[in-house]
Amino acid sequence: MRNQWGRLQEILGISEGYVRYMQRNLGDPHAPNARQAYGQLREFFQQARASGVAAGAYLFPATDALGPNGASYPFGYLHDGVKNICAEEHVPFLDLLPTFATFPDPRVLWVSPFDAHPNAMAARRAAYRIVEAFGNEWRR
Repeated sequence: MRNQWGRLQEILGISEGYVRYMQRNLGDPHAPNARQAYGQLREFFQQARASGVAAGAYLFPATDALGPNGASYPFGYLHDGVKNICAEEHVPFLDLLPTFATFPDPRVLWVSPFDAHPNAMAARRAAYRIVEAFGNEWRR
């Protein structure tokens, strides 16, 4: 009921939905909030490098926004933005979107029908990909 109330408020224009909020604040990489967010990510990588600490990044997609086989995923610009910062900073990057965009019904990745956080199966899939991507660096 809570989720439906939130959706109804979006439809009626009473409130702004999360997808629109994120797009408005981070969709344009030159917008003030996006520049701040990406700047902080860049600063983190630079400080880690200066301290001799290896760093990397991975992005876990919003499973409640995937749609069948990842269709119409609304946050691709975030994945692209982080990927670009990582490339510019020469930091390893793993995008888990392709790993999870293979499900006809992404709700099988959810903890419950009321909670779109990743369940144990999704966490396992992510863990395997993360170890595959970053394991050699961790072993050094």
